[in-house]
Amino acid sequence: DHRDLHSFPTRRSSDLIEIEREDDEIKISIASQGSFRSGGAELTAQFQRLLGEIGGAIVDAGSIRVEGHSDNQPIAFSDAFRSNWDLSAARASAVATALIGMPGLDSERFTIVGFADSVPVASNGTAEGRAQNRRIEIKLSQYGTE
Repeated sequence: DHRDLHSFPTRRSSDLIEIEREDDEIKISIASQGSFRSGGAELTAQFQRLLGEIGGAIVDAGSIRVEGHSDNQPIAFSDAFRSNWDLSAARASAVATALIGMPGLDSERFTIVGFADSVPVASNGTAEGRAQNRRIEIKLSQYGTE
């Protein structure tokens, strides 16, 4: 069940996921709320199921960039993560690892980036804004052209 670029709507939103198409790139933005164990990079079972669905829909992407984003709040004490940079990169890596190995998705097509709080989409001054900033973005380019 492969899709081409035009089968994705220009913009679609739900509580957990938002899909936007701009020119030849598709951006899938996923809220981190309920996607990871709090303060960690371990995927929840619900998020793993969602990634299974996403994996089937992105097979035709030429390249796949997984970005981790956080809010600007200092990370609570953690043995695993020293900063939001570490956490955002680890979450992006966990998502890419879950997608790599699905049928048709090989590792050489993936790029993984952690942005911490350097690319906010909302104000970090409110709880709602911080929640919007904590996200994973999967960016697909050359979609449906190969």
